[in-house]
Amino acid sequence: MRVTENQLREIVRYEMEHERLDEGALDWLQGGLDIAGLVPGIGEAADGMNALISLGRKNPLEALLSGVSMIPVAGDAVGKGGKLVLKLLDPVMDMIKAGDKVADIVKKIGPEKIKNL
Repeated sequence: MRVTENQLREIVRYEMEHERLDEGALDWLQGGLDIAGLVPGIGEAADGMNALISLGRKNPLEALLSGVSMIPVAGDAVGKGGKLVLKLLDPVMDMIKAGDKVADIVKKIGPEKIKNL
């Protein structure tokens, strides 16, 4: 069976869209926890929850920044500032992640079939 270029693109598009849909709700939750993290008294707990979610999502850098954010005042500046930088670099990260997805798809399809495109 030969896989066409359009079929390969559809597979990649499908995989990327489904990952985004699954991750979207957690992104919103973590954004809300970032905002709640600025509120004195409850902020530390929100930042701690955010760190745990980031660890569960295999985002150790974001988990570290959330952990740093638990430190009153200075931690918010460093942790939230670091997260802002990560958000600004998000398009670049999407490109890197897409490269990983393509590699996974190529492994599933098989290099021999990809060469026949």
